[in-house]
Amino acid sequence: MLVFINQHQPDTCIVLDTYRDLLDQQDTIRFGWRVSTKLDLYRIRQLTRQFYDNCEFAVRYEEGLSVLYKVLQQEHYPYKYYYQTVYEQHIKKYTTTKGCMTRL
Repeated sequence: MLVFINQHQPDTCIVLDTYRDLLDQQDTIRFGWRVSTKLDLYRIRQLTRQFYDNCEFAVRYEEGLSVLYKVLQQEHYPYKYYYQTVYEQHIKKYTTTKGCMTRL
């Protein structure tokens, strides 16, 4: 799980879930946005919906206050996936400022 946090607006972030399930044949990823202002929310909603509507394989679209809540809670990591063996997903957080990125 990759989380990119805006250093100047800590409530604003982009989340990428790059875990590839063993049964996933389309190499799908999950991503989400959390924004801190209504103006940003309006723009992000438009762009995200447009992006989703133009995907070749549009699987699922969700909006809401709680969509990223569980994903961003540090105590859920490492998250374990059980198949014939155990896989762990870790959370990696980065802060960003004007093109620079720092791992937390």
